Amino acid sequence: MKSRRLALITAVSLLACLPGPLAPPVLAAENALLRYQRSQFQERLIQANAGEAYEQYLVGTEYVRGELVPKDLKQAIAWFEKAAAQGEEAARVALGLMFRDGEGVAQDYRKAKKLLETAAARGNVDAQVNLANLYSRGLGTKPDQVAAFGWYMKAAKQGHREAQCIVGTRYLEGKGVEADDQEAFKWFKLSSEQGFAVSHNNLGSMYAHGRGVKKDLLEAYFYFRLGMETLPVAEENFQRIARSLSAEQRERVEQRAEEWLEEQDDPEWAWERYTKSPRFIEDKRGELERLRAKARKGNLDAMAQLGHELHYAPDELQNDREAIDWLLKAANQGSTDAAFKLGRSLGKSLGGQLGYTPKDAFQWTLQAAKQGSRSACVDLAVNYQDGSGVEREPQQAVHWYTVAMKRGLVGCGFDLSKLFTKEGAVGENQVERLKWFLVPIYVFSGRSPGYLANNRHLQVMLGEMRASMMAEQILEAEAAARQWIADNPFKPDADIQ
Repeated sequence: MKSRRLALITAVSLLACLPGPLAPPVLAAENALLRYQRSQFQERLIQANAGEAYEQYLVGTEYVRGELVPKDLKQAIAWFEKAAAQGEEAARVALGLMFRDGEGVAQDYRKAKKLLETAAARGNVDAQVNLANLYSRGLGTKPDQVAAFGWYMKAAKQGHREAQCIVGTRYLEGKGVEADDQEAFKWFKLSSEQGFAVSHNNLGSMYAHGRGVKKDLLEAYFYFRLGMETLPVAEENFQRIARSLSAEQRERVEQRAEEWLEEQDDPEWAWERYTKSPRFIEDKRGELERLRAKARKGNLDAMAQLGHELHYAPDELQNDREAIDWLLKAANQGSTDAAFKLGRSLGKSLGGQLGYTPKDAFQWTLQAAKQGSRSACVDLAVNYQDGSGVEREPQQAVHWYTVAMKRGLVGCGFDLSKLFTKEGAVGENQVERLKWFLVPIYVFSGRSPGYLANNRHLQVMLGEMRASMMAEQILEAEAAARQWIADNPFKPDADIQ
């Protein structure tokens, strides 16, 4: 009689950083998306030829895929080598995997191991997992399960869900580490929380057998239900456990599982989970290093973005002083984006901590607005409205709101309308208030006929304004709003706020 013991899957994988399976060249007529992607590739190629390491790596991956350009592994290797020589670890991993698999080069496990070791030692999680696989299988080295476990653990601690599952399996089997069911349960749980089906199944098995955790068939049923979405063995286990539960118990657990799966599909929840993971820190660290490399070569866009990212990075990567230094450097060389970001950064508590005043923030915001930044115009309007860094001048607030609107930020009409209430900075003027309130409504309704009908809040506000006005005033405001729009035509791609 065959054993009915629940299956426990051992997670085994040789994880590659390159996407796969590789897609064939696109043979159909170019559509808009493909044309856009190809134009992006051409821009990337220009940056790669200019020496940008990360762009060189991305160009190499395109030659591997063969989607936007004919597949050419020799070209891919050449680009990966250029990027790796500049310290781009993802390119080093890509080269290592090509030597491991004999793609475009003669298969050479020792070269693969050397490349992966360098990247792994520098914290690249994909390199760590693939290096662990080499040690585990004895490729390019003698089999060494202790070393394999050590590299799997490094990747697992960075939030790599497959590595977490492998670590759990090794604790369960005592492979390369002393067996420990509780540690196995811990790592399966971490991996399961990231939606890894194998770990769902393994948690279900541990709950079913009471290994590393108190036996609980309801929890086992729950995790098998999660795993069965993509894993046949989990479905088999799910059916076996079902026989031991009542209909009410099954229904309750299945409802909980459905809610969990729905949450997994929610992009906002997935993003929140990712930003709290160790992997996010490492990804952000890599992003900052790539921006620093570009900024040091004089790329103004990179300087501005680096300043912004350093200011809003996780605590362990945040560097406000460096952020301001890069923003100042770019703004002083004419970067509008940097001037705008600098005004924003100095306008917060950060400015005071570093010896800057609200006036400094205002001056950079003014510079950005004069150079064409629409968002800076809005910030200037608020500065003049509140008297932040400048004397309070309501008419200047009106001016900069209208400039922002003329540049496409039509939604500022709602903010401008508030200036003409009793409590507003300018003072009560019912006709002006209604006029500016109507401008964005008319513009947005022209683009989307159901705009007002679908916005109950705006309907109520509009009704309250009109109820307090005479018919002649309403007609005057409506005519003024239409005339302002006629005098200030907007481009089709103007922002809708």
